[in-house]
Order: sequence, then structure tokens, then C-alpha cells
Amino acid sequence: MALVLRAADDLKIVMARSLNSVFKNIVPYLSTQYQEDISYDSMRSKSYAAESRDKEIVIETLKQIIKR
Repeated sequence: MALVLRAADDLKIVMARSLNSVFKNIVPYLSTQYQEDISYDSMRSKSYAAESRDKEIVIETLKQIIKR
């Protein structure tokens, strides 16, 4: 999700003053099956060090979104 939010900010799909602002405003509404509350700062920092498998998953997900 961090990669998707970062890409949305880079492409100006989400309008915000900064990437930090994007994470602060969206991350409180997200959770995982393991963690109810996610730190926006942690998610933001992880968006800069994505693993290649995570990138592949995001690319495939975005392709599916485009098709629909």
C-alpha cells in the first residue's frame, strides 16, 4: 500500500502538499490482519525501500485496476 500511495502522490493522482501529508491522512484508515493501527511514519519510510516482489505485486494490482 505504501508503494501505491507513493506512486499516487508522484503522479498527482492524490493532491497533497507533501508525501508525508498523504500518509498522515490515509494511513489511519488502514489496517492489516496482524495490526489494527499502522504508523504512517513507518509506512512512509518503507515506501522508499521496497523489495522487488512487493513492486511486482503492486504492478500487477495496478494492471488489474486499469483493466477494470
